Amino acid sequence: MATRSARAGGMTPRQRPSVVVKKTSPGIDPFDLLPAMLAPDAVVMEYDATLPLTDQVEDADVLLVRDVPVDAAVLAAAPRLQLIQRAGVNVYGVAMDVASARGIPVCNTPREIATGGRAVGEHAACLMLALAKRLVESRVALERGTFGRPATTALEGKRLGMVGVGRTGEKLLAVGKALGMTTAVVTRDASPEAAERLDVDWLRPLADLDDLIATSDVVSLHLPLLTDFVGLIGADELGAMKPGSLLVNTARASLVQRAPLLEAIASGHLGGFGADVWWSEPVDPIDPLLTHPNVIVTPHNGGATMESNTTVYGAVAANIQRVVLRGEDAHHRVG
Repeated sequence: MATRSARAGGMTPRQRPSVVVKKTSPGIDPFDLLPAMLAPDAVVMEYDATLPLTDQVEDADVLLVRDVPVDAAVLAAAPRLQLIQRAGVNVYGVAMDVASARGIPVCNTPREIATGGRAVGEHAACLMLALAKRLVESRVALERGTFGRPATTALEGKRLGMVGVGRTGEKLLAVGKALGMTTAVVTRDASPEAAERLDVDWLRPLADLDDLIATSDVVSLHLPLLTDFVGLIGADELGAMKPGSLLVNTARASLVQRAPLLEAIASGHLGGFGADVWWSEPVDPIDPLLTHPNVIVTPHNGGATMESNTTVYGAVAANIQRVVLRGEDAHHRVG
């Protein structure tokens, strides 16, 4: 029989499974691919948002991490832990020093395996186009029998401003160029080599963010969640954006300050906001930002293509089998 998923809670089988894998965050393995890839008696436990994470990890041999912090208290509550695994590239919020002291490897699935980054770039393009073509309002107009409205925005000739690049940004840049947009980038690596590789019209260091924001028709965020970037886009930055311009965020929600964003949307200064990330997930359905037709939010599924999920969770399963079932060294350690 294939491996089964299980809800959070104490283990009830008479004989303990060969491996207990615990999801520590929403959005991990949303299609339940991992259970069938592991040993027949393995158990994959779902994350329970109603319980403290410390109450959910006692039986875990493996923690699958994503956005919810796995701090020292969580690790102390997991005495059987042998592996901390990220089904993706970036590892956030893990108490690396504690894991290291206990000899617990922290691993990711590196860029050559995790193809979701390019898919996120496609998703950013989807959000940009949906905002420019006023997709939500157009559906409402259609249902009301209104034709020829609302007026949409042509992206050809407009300026696409990228804050950071990475694989997601490179894919969006390609789409923007194909649409006839001019391209501008601020990034941590503004070297001549980067300029030649990216082939953009304007490349500057992050210190020139203000210039990019003030001159772009679409601003798209592609930075990692580092301390220096939390709240990067606030009231001053939103106020400096061109009236009617669009903001797209497929990186991390906390790059943008929520209160001034709501104000910029409500006032009409910002023409639209598209996001695949939110300040708390799952999203509160009565969040006032969701009442605006020029706000388009997707459930953090930009990188969750079937192709990417199959590849990534295959690599995750292989590492779990290597470390827990065979006692071998972990692959792709980051801590």
